[in-house]
Formats: sequence, structure tokens, C-alpha cells
Amino acid sequence: MNKISIRGSLQTKQIVGNESNVEKKIIEDLNSIQEKDGKKPFSKIADQVVIEPYKEGSYVYHALLTEAAKMYDLSPEIQKNAQMDEE
Repeated sequence: MNKISIRGSLQTKQIVGNESNVEKKIIEDLNSIQEKDGKKPFSKIADQVVIEPYKEGSYVYHALLTEAAKMYDLSPEIQKNAQMDEE
């Protein structure tokens, strides 16, 4: 079974703190977007998440979804900013 790899960006103010705090806050924000659309929390369908440093008003993230996750498990708001590559 193939895993889905996505790359997206989250527009937000710069988060103060260390790398762990930034990752936690970004994942919380992605969870909120998912839950607003009645989807599973992002943290439950993402296997690995990498957050790039803040740049031009947003954080770019890369995520590898769990084997069971499908593109339709993502909120439309996350889907519109996501690029999908099957690995």
C-alpha cells in the first residue's frame, strides 16, 4: 500500500519558541482545520511531519500520511494547499 506525501503551507504569524513548540502549534492549527470540516485530526492521519522555518508569512510543512489515510481524509482547506505524491 502506498503512503501519501503532501506539502502545504499554513499562513500564520511567526511562532515564538523552539522547534518543538513551533511544530506542536502548527499541528494544533492543522488539527483545528481538520476538525472544523468534520475530519479526523491531522495528528491522527499524519505519520511524519516536517515544518520548515518561517518565511514570507507562513510555515511550509511536509507530511507523510499513514498507510490507511486517503486524500479525502484531508480537509478541503488543507487539500487546496497540498500537493500529493504517492511514495
